[in-house]
Amino acid sequence: MQEQAATSVRRPRRDRQSCPSCKAMVQEGDIICVVCGTNLLTGQKVSDELQAEPKIPKSQLPMMVGAGIVAAVAVLVVLAGIYIVTRDPVRTAQKQMADGKDLEAIATLSRHIDKNDGDERALELRGELHFKTNQFPRAAQDFELATNIDAKNVGAAMWGVAALHSMSGNQLDRQIALLDKVVKVDAQNTQAWYLLSLARSANRDTAGQMEALNRVIELDGGHAGAHLGLGIAMAFTGNLDGAATEMATAAQANQNGNLASVRGFLAAMRGDSQAAALLEEAVADETLLMRWQSQTQLAKLAMEEGSFRDARTLLDSALTSDAASDTVRYLRGLCLYALGDRSDAQLAFDEVSARGGVHATDALILLADTQLSLRQVDLALRSIEKASEAGARNAVYHTVRGRVAAARDKLADARNSFSGAIKMDEDYAPAWLERGLLFIRRGAVSEGLRDLERYLEIIGEDAAGTNAEAVRTLVEQLQGSAEILSSARRIGP
Repeated sequence: MQEQAATSVRRPRRDRQSCPSCKAMVQEGDIICVVCGTNLLTGQKVSDELQAEPKIPKSQLPMMVGAGIVAAVAVLVVLAGIYIVTRDPVRTAQKQMADGKDLEAIATLSRHIDKNDGDERALELRGELHFKTNQFPRAAQDFELATNIDAKNVGAAMWGVAALHSMSGNQLDRQIALLDKVVKVDAQNTQAWYLLSLARSANRDTAGQMEALNRVIELDGGHAGAHLGLGIAMAFTGNLDGAATEMATAAQANQNGNLASVRGFLAAMRGDSQAAALLEEAVADETLLMRWQSQTQLAKLAMEEGSFRDARTLLDSALTSDAASDTVRYLRGLCLYALGDRSDAQLAFDEVSARGGVHATDALILLADTQLSLRQVDLALRSIEKASEAGARNAVYHTVRGRVAAARDKLADARNSFSGAIKMDEDYAPAWLERGLLFIRRGAVSEGLRDLERYLEIIGEDAAGTNAEAVRTLVEQLQGSAEILSSARRIGP
């Protein structure tokens, strides 16, 4: 009983197990071995767990952020490249131009230039498009702006010269300014120097023309055009020996018609009667280099002889060789006027005056005279006023101005104009004729007779193409009338 009682008060028995490290017996449910301190759940000593620092996994965020930035930058670069290719206005315009959409290309570039007026590349391309579509004033402006941005842009400058040359009006100063830029940055540019010589010649700068031509010859000793131009310039300055040498050099490439042409030019300058024959020989040669120049010189000689029909034929041919020559157009207008073809003469003079070349002012004067002969008095008045604004002051101008005034019954103004012409050139026969007729119209017969006699005196035997015969008849009639009137006065009371 006692034994049972003792058993009943004893704590319930738990299952026992051994520590994996020291083999000591531990109770079921224990976590730590009291003998060696081993964690019965993990098998590791508690002291080791406390001493060892826990390993914290390294964060992947920085690496992920860096990779994201690199990827974003790569995307932006790709997008920027796509934008440049698809949105660059110059490239877009080039593609439109390749597709034949020139006007769309101009519009694309214009929108861009309105916001970026310093884009030289865009200006130059728009200039080429304007040139291609025959918008020469706009083309010239674009090329000039491009060269203002970069004075070394020789291509834009040369394009600009071509555009200015294709325009109407006198653009010589602008052409010279562009060519001056070219030769400053590219002193070896033979073409630019030669074009500069032509522009200076047209601008009546003989010294500048010769300077440019000498530079061309330094760069290209066999440049026939430069030798020819220098020879002509020398002839105009009175150096006929030098002119002969240069022209002969120009003709060396072909000793046939070219040599005859050179000799013909020199003979004409010297007043030699052989000039026409030499120039005719030159024009007959199909290999002639200076064809239109020779035809023009031969036409001048024909006009001096009064052969205006032959001169017109030569000038028509010369015009097909050099359609840009204002001299040819002007001389052709004179021939048409002399032949009585006033309508075509009016068109010729109108065109020359509108182009603004060296003959523009003279063409305005003759345009007014032609319009007057066609009874277009109001148009004639406007033309002669334009000539006045352009600085015309010679005897021809004053004579035509007097004719216009007379047609408007402004007889006092007409007389003043005719007198002004005579004051400027006492040997200008038409002014004496016009004033003489005006005197007679106003009843001043003796004054009119005196002026008409002076007219016939100046004309002399060289009356081809003039009204000398009709005037001579009128003078004889007036002289008879004056004698009858004088006799009547003597017989009278």
